[in-house]
Amino acid sequence: EFKKNMMGMLDIPPQLRSKYELLLGDVTKPRMNLGEKDLALLRPKITHVVHLAASVSFEDPYEDMFRSNVTATQKVLEFAHELQEAPNSRFVNFISTETCYIHGRGVDLCREDRLHFPRDYYNNHYELTKALADLYGRHFM
Repeated sequence: EFKKNMMGMLDIPPQLRSKYELLLGDVTKPRMNLGEKDLALLRPKITHVVHLAASVSFEDPYEDMFRSNVTATQKVLEFAHELQEAPNSRFVNFISTETCYIHGRGVDLCREDRLHFPRDYYNNHYELTKALADLYGRHFM
């Protein structure tokens, strides 16, 4: 039922649905909380990992935002790296989206290679945790 509902939401035509394998996971857990059976199925097939998960609330508590934005990014990057290192890997690329909100209250030219973390620089926990996730991703790669 999950697969059918998701395929419909993603607007994937019925004749193409057999080409997709949808699995429930948790981006805040190691290996996305997938079982070994699912991982064995994925390792030789995955060519790209696309990370789009995040909390976009400006009002959630810091701990929730950190888990959703920073921990999730760490775990998905680690998962992608594990796929890349697997024997006979077909893995090609890790892709993620970012936000324009990682530069806080900066008024000068915003540069992606220069993030700042002074006290009270960010307007909310979303901005701070997205900046931390971006920084982690840069150093991980």
